[in-house]
Amino acid sequence: MLDSNELLETESASTKSAVNEFGFTTEESLIMGQNARLDMISFVDGVSEFYEPGDSYQELKSKLDPVTNLESMHPAANTLLFKAYSHLDSGESTSQLHGVELIEMFYVMLLNAEQRGIENTSEIDLDLESLELWGLSEENLVTLGCRWFQIGCHISNAWACLGGSSKGNGGQTNGQILRDTIAAAAALLGVIIYLMGDD
Repeated sequence: MLDSNELLETESASTKSAVNEFGFTTEESLIMGQNARLDMISFVDGVSEFYEPGDSYQELKSKLDPVTNLESMHPAANTLLFKAYSHLDSGESTSQLHGVELIEMFYVMLLNAEQRGIENTSEIDLDLESLELWGLSEENLVTLGCRWFQIGCHISNAWACLGGSSKGNGGQTNGQILRDTIAAAAALLGVIIYLMGDD
């Protein structure tokens, strides 16, 4: 499995390349940035059900996973959860949430799926990919509804952006070809990081 910090260091050049390759317009960039923010707000809302003011990060992890305290979560999952915790702990406005950490986690999920030989996004089980990065067992999926750890249900807005038509691929969609979706996710990260500079 990839370490998100190594991943982002090695992929920074390809992120810039992907942004240029996809050539998002200003309007598309703003829409994608807003969608990523809405998805991040959804994730933070899911985590907030377990957070009480004054909780330490370790206490929150223990509430989210009373069995293992999320001890084996992937670095990308830890970064995402810590961002949610920091946001809840500080009480800052949701306007400070950009969604970078959520899209990074999704990006790692896509890359992991590709490493397992998956070529089409229709073959990806987003719930199982999420559980793997959180270090949780499949038993966590017995409850209905969108749970805090189910990244697939929190990225509905960004997924809509990533599932649109890809330029130059013969009319197939990003949602059909995993490699295109990975490139689009990298481009989306670049867009969000660029938009963060405007705040």
